[in-house]
Amino acid sequence: MKQQQDKIKGDCADEEGEGFRYTQKHIKEFDMNHKLCGPKGLRLKVYENGTYEDETVVYFNWHLASRGVGHDQKKIMARVSRK
Repeated sequence: MKQQQDKIKGDCADEEGEGFRYTQKHIKEFDMNHKLCGPKGLRLKVYENGTYEDETVVYFNWHLASRGVGHDQKKIMARVSRK
């Protein structure tokens, strides 16, 4: 038991010295356009006909819209155009 403690003593000191960053060393950072981030949402500014003031901002979640329809673009676009 003592041998095992001596063996990991250095690693333990490193971990304590680095704090929370120690466990995050192996996590790689990637671009927001990476496929693991999933599809971006759609943000629309909607105006009443004839005006360019008092816009309504509408957010559309592509991930939720594609649930149950796979990659069928017609069904997804039908969901976008619903009120």
